[in-house]
Amino acid sequence: MIENKQVPAVARRMNEVVEMAAPLFVRGEGALLYDEHGAEYLNLNELNVVLGENNRNYVQTMEQALASPLTASGHSVYKRKLIGYLSQTTEGVFSDVHFTSSGSEAVEWAVRLAQKMTGRSEIVCFWHSIHGRTWMSAGMSGIPRRKSGYGPVPAGIVYVPYPICGICPYHSMQPDCGLACIRFLEDTVEYASAHDIAAVIIEPLQASNIQSVPAGYLKALREWTRQRGIFLILDEVQSGMGRTGKMYCYQQEGVVPDILLLGKALGNGQHIAALLLTQTPDKRFTQAIGGGTGDFPHACAAACAVFEELLDRGLLEHVSSVGSFLMESLLELKQQFQSQIHEVRGKGLAIAIQFSGNTTASRVYEGLDSANILYGKDTNTVILKPPYSLTRDQADRFTRMLKELLSINN
Repeated sequence: MIENKQVPAVARRMNEVVEMAAPLFVRGEGALLYDEHGAEYLNLNELNVVLGENNRNYVQTMEQALASPLTASGHSVYKRKLIGYLSQTTEGVFSDVHFTSSGSEAVEWAVRLAQKMTGRSEIVCFWHSIHGRTWMSAGMSGIPRRKSGYGPVPAGIVYVPYPICGICPYHSMQPDCGLACIRFLEDTVEYASAHDIAAVIIEPLQASNIQSVPAGYLKALREWTRQRGIFLILDEVQSGMGRTGKMYCYQQEGVVPDILLLGKALGNGQHIAALLLTQTPDKRFTQAIGGGTGDFPHACAAACAVFEELLDRGLLEHVSSVGSFLMESLLELKQQFQSQIHEVRGKGLAIAIQFSGNTTASRVYEGLDSANILYGKDTNTVILKPPYSLTRDQADRFTRMLKELLSINN
């Protein structure tokens, strides 16, 4: 136990760590943040508060929800309304929905339900994927930092390469390859599994590096899983709810998964995620899913506010418009600076700018940091996942800054 006289010293050390780690933001508006010293930051790295700071409708909705009964016992008007939004936007193809407190929890329960409902044990996952931070979901993730040094990964996970044409194991390219990546998946399952596959889980758009599956892949994967009685789980925790300029990724491919996972943007920062199923599981399989905070009234109210902004207030169209503007501007820069920009890829407001080498990437990182622009990173890559409230002027501000940085020593 820490003695009272030690508390000030401990608190001081903790505050020093916090001050070194990040600025202290005291207010915000849309995609802009302001620290305690009045400095302005442009936030281009926001997966959770997608409506932007100080969204009026969201604030009013939360105030009303917090003044209502907060218990999850029984049903709340917000939960019923949220289920209606989910049914409407998925065109009623899912028969069952369960709310959880996080995307990681949704992933774990999706896998467990798939195992129960198929009577099988193994799960196929993909390289470079991010499925969560809990033991099973982290073990299923296809990036080393989620697993390395934490002991053996959960049993029954079969890893396969994510279908990226540029790094295809068969050195093939669309559209002439006939989806060789599906053949590689078949070979891996044949020789590296116990032939007991319950589900395949995949991100239609990988948030860690902004990579999308090639056209036609999801349809081929859907057919492959259907023929074998395997569940197809689409993890749209980071890519769904409008991030790509469409409500959901799976609808763009005309594919219906057995289980759809949503989170992050769903609650605009509140702890809520959802798993939607085309088949209603036996009640014995779902009893343990309840009891969390995912369906608390204030969490459901937050999700309702997100849907209202996307559907009724034109935010979904705004994401598509600003995303297209930003992508076009970046592709123009790629043409101008071909020796420095290797690739620009993405959809909507999920965009990656991959540079040709460490020198360019380091110069860009340093310049963006100095300009108080917040962004994500991958290897030699700037990752942009701004709040949906990003304006065209703010997108233009970023591209002009990037152009200045690329022009140095050009």
